[in-house]
Amino acid sequence: EKNGNQAPVADYIDDLRFEQMPGGIVKIDLIVENNSYEVKLSTKIEPPAPEKALKKEAL
Repeated sequence: EKNGNQAPVADYIDDLRFEQMPGGIVKIDLIVENNSYEVKLSTKIEPPAPEKALKKEAL
């Protein structure tokens, strides 16, 4: 009974690719069920702010 009786998304993934782009962008291609759906995502990866990095080290 995961996801309200719906199958988990991972069951439908046919291909998952990550590609580093200029400017700290990571392109994510997610293709499910043999191209029946295609989702393209991109996100910018930035290093943690110095304050956050210091807090983690203190733990």
